Amino acid sequence: MKKLTLLSLIITFLSLGSSAQPTTFNYQAVVRDTDGNLITNQQTLLRLSITDPEQNIYYEEEHQPTTSEFGQIQIEVGGGTLISGSFVNIPWGSAQLLLNVDISMDEGTTFTNLGQSPLLAVPYAFYSASGEPGPEGPAGNGIETVEDNGNGTLTFHFTDGSSYTTPNLAGPTLEDQPGNLIYHDSTGWVGTDAIKIAGSNVAIGTNPAISRLLVHGDTNASEDDPIFEVKNKNGNVVFAVYQTGVEVNVDETAGSKGLKGGFAVGGLTGGKDSIVQYFKVTPDSVRVYLREDTTKAQKGGFAVGGLTSGKGSTEYLRVTRDSTRVYVDNSAKAQKGGFAVGGLTGGKTITNFLDLTPDNYFIGHNAGANTEADGSYYGMYNSFIGFESGYMNTTGHHNVFLGYYSGRSSVEGFNNVFIGNNSGSSNFDGYRNVFIGTDAGASNTEGYLNTFIGNVAGTSNIDGYANTIVGNYAGYSNESGNLNVFIGQSAGNNNRSGSRNVCVGRRTGYSNKTGETNTYIGDEAAYFDTSAVNNTFLGASAGRNIQSGSNNVFLGYQAGMNENGSNKLYISNSETNNLIYGEFDTKQLKFDAHVGINTDPSPSIQLYVDDPTANNDNPAIYGVHNVTDNYGIGVQGLGRFIGVRGRGYTVTSNAFGIYGYAYGSGTGTRYGVYGYATGGTTNWAGYFSGNVNVTGTVTKANSATKIDHPQDPENKYLVHANVGSPDMKNIYDGVVVLDASGSAKIELPAYFSAFNKDFRYQLTAIGQPAPSIYIEQEITDNTFIIAGGEPGMKISWQVTGIRNDPYAQKNSLEVEKAKRPENHGKYTNPESYNKSEEYSINYDEKTMPKTDGR
Repeated sequence: MKKLTLLSLIITFLSLGSSAQPTTFNYQAVVRDTDGNLITNQQTLLRLSITDPEQNIYYEEEHQPTTSEFGQIQIEVGGGTLISGSFVNIPWGSAQLLLNVDISMDEGTTFTNLGQSPLLAVPYAFYSASGEPGPEGPAGNGIETVEDNGNGTLTFHFTDGSSYTTPNLAGPTLEDQPGNLIYHDSTGWVGTDAIKIAGSNVAIGTNPAISRLLVHGDTNASEDDPIFEVKNKNGNVVFAVYQTGVEVNVDETAGSKGLKGGFAVGGLTGGKDSIVQYFKVTPDSVRVYLREDTTKAQKGGFAVGGLTSGKGSTEYLRVTRDSTRVYVDNSAKAQKGGFAVGGLTGGKTITNFLDLTPDNYFIGHNAGANTEADGSYYGMYNSFIGFESGYMNTTGHHNVFLGYYSGRSSVEGFNNVFIGNNSGSSNFDGYRNVFIGTDAGASNTEGYLNTFIGNVAGTSNIDGYANTIVGNYAGYSNESGNLNVFIGQSAGNNNRSGSRNVCVGRRTGYSNKTGETNTYIGDEAAYFDTSAVNNTFLGASAGRNIQSGSNNVFLGYQAGMNENGSNKLYISNSETNNLIYGEFDTKQLKFDAHVGINTDPSPSIQLYVDDPTANNDNPAIYGVHNVTDNYGIGVQGLGRFIGVRGRGYTVTSNAFGIYGYAYGSGTGTRYGVYGYATGGTTNWAGYFSGNVNVTGTVTKANSATKIDHPQDPENKYLVHANVGSPDMKNIYDGVVVLDASGSAKIELPAYFSAFNKDFRYQLTAIGQPAPSIYIEQEITDNTFIIAGGEPGMKISWQVTGIRNDPYAQKNSLEVEKAKRPENHGKYTNPESYNKSEEYSINYDEKTMPKTDGR
């Protein structure tokens, strides 16, 4: 409820004639609110009491009058509802009496004190009614006669012979204290000390008048009651002095009416019309002018201060040539305790342009107009600058809004920074956001922990959170996407709900709407992507035309530019020239390059691997293909001449050109080296130039010796078959000449008996028959004796033995061996039995898959 004041007080006494005792007197007043507006046609509750200066109550009563259309009330004091005391027992003559008035507009719930007024004139009838004598007159001399001089004066003749001629009494007069002012209360003249004139000094509301003009507030006035007001013709406050501050309002519609439409403070010069302006406020500017010759300390600048209980003053605003300072009283109450600049409108409302308090800083038309500071931190510590910046804020706190409409709809948001026209204008309760740029985050309502920098950056965001968007139009359409990073003009422009994307570069990820967890870096990288996920593109136009392909990695300028599939790898520097291509799902990788590992690549070698380690046997290239079914090929080579070539080089130990090693437990055949040749005129499954060492069994369909033909080595070969046997046999032979006895002793190598067993002998006479020749002594101690021949006869001998060394003992030949079940129906040499190649035991090995399709 607004506090009330009585604009005027009129007290008249009711005369009831001599036949009755007077018991009431009239009380009239006009009721207004603190803005000076009449309170009309409303019922009130008045509580009146008559006291002495020490506030001893002699009489108290209540009335319930209704204000007239002019705000006027009229009652008869003494005729109300009695609360305490007796009207007839009031000591009218023994004390200075005061009339106290309290008013209530809510049927007595709360009362507002309207002050007190002295009762200066008391009718004699009240003394009579009280039954007490009136005040005693002066003792001694009395008036004998009174003479009217006819000129408005009277001459009093006293009993002691003296006389007194009065001043002109033609007009009404009133005796009162020196320096008091009299006024007419519609029934007569009344004296008052409310305005005191003492010599050339004037005081209002205080005594004595110690300065040219001194205005003192009523001691019973509230802090919202003005001490002094100046209103325009519309009743709007232009200038007001309150208990704790000063309010100056400027009519914002008076901008075209010159200086008088605003507010100005100036100084006079020596000329008649010369005014030097020091301070000027208009609807479009506030200006303070300082003299350059400020040689008199602080008074040479501009200062606004507040009074304390002593003579000193407390500065609130100070402007000098080297500084501008604003001081705010932390104990101030409501808006008037800080610093405000406002403008007048046609109605009662005052529109703030500048409102600075310890709680909040508001600068701009209606900035922070609805903020409700609760004294803790809700609705506090905000800085709003701009037209209707933070207009809807009520309990939001620790916000910084700068710009036209910035944060206008924010009601409960906190710890936000909005800079730029319309930035964060729709925010409701989003918090810890930073929006910088025109329309940046304009649609955000609940999103939090977002950083939008750039004109229209993230302008459509509604509740997306933890996004970082930097660049004009970057993230423009994002509504609910979270945890995105868009940096660059129009980066992520069309993103709607996609989350965890990183787009860096002009128009990078421009068309993405719902795609997630993508990383796009480069001008127009992934420009047409709409819903892809888990892509990583690095390079201008990398993956530019992809729309929905996912799980791709494109590196380089235009890498994968026209690809729209998934699980692809491109490393390139043009649309068509891919240095590396790969497929993640099929685990395929293609190099269009010469590759060097631990060495520089060679233009003549596609893959050059160098292992510089000198102290181990780790292979430079190691291929592993572990499978449970079919063939596992670790390394395969294809050459127009040589598929795989091995070369070993060393000067300190053994060297292996090709080292084959097959191992593993279980069924099946292990091949340390397997060779297969077909399709040529001559096909060599294995070809060795040099010695061949075999520590195991050699099986072959045919065994032959092939050499250059001794008689025509340049044009022919000489081929001989080798002898086969079911046993592992050694053959020893020679030619011996029989001695004089017709016999000969043959000495075999020292190892013969250890190496052989089951000996066989063959003797052939040379030059003549020798039917009687025979073996006289079989091999004993590595010797045997031939006998039965003629002396001097030549004998050709041959001895065979079956191998009896440890290896032969453990690895004797199985002459007839059953084929393994998986080889039943198959042939070692199917062509010999008029069978096709599919019947070959080794057909599967011959036809094992080739990765190149050949």
